[in-house]
Amino acid sequence: MSLVNISRKVQGHMREQSWGRIVNIGSIAMKQPHRKFPLITHNVTRAGQTAFNRTLADELAPHNITVNNLATGAIRTGKFESYMSEFASKTGQSYEALLAGISADIPVGRIGEPEEMAAACTFLCSTRASFITGQTVVVDGGEVDTL
Repeated sequence: MSLVNISRKVQGHMREQSWGRIVNIGSIAMKQPHRKFPLITHNVTRAGQTAFNRTLADELAPHNITVNNLATGAIRTGKFESYMSEFASKTGQSYEALLAGISADIPVGRIGEPEEMAAACTFLCSTRASFITGQTVVVDGGEVDTL
């Protein structure tokens, strides 16, 4: 509910200014459920996030406010590294072997960097992205298998 609450709090000011950008960050589960990692609650809430953002985008578009999602794949953040380390330990794999397997499933052949996700977010927040709203932009190195 944090993204719902934050979005509600900033809307008023953005409407007064007749301008704003909301970018909610989630995961590729907004496009394709995680299968390798048992994340049932995560998969379901990301579907809800996608629907929420799409609905909010329609409501706020007349006020020059865009609302988009960033659906991230494997991005080398502290949270990612912590989760992968824990998962490797639970499954008896080495951390390095787990990351190599994940990288092999990504067409660009590597884990993404936080700066790559930040660049996509920066663009969505810019005036150049004023015609992009209600979208889920995937930053995943080509991992998601959807059209």
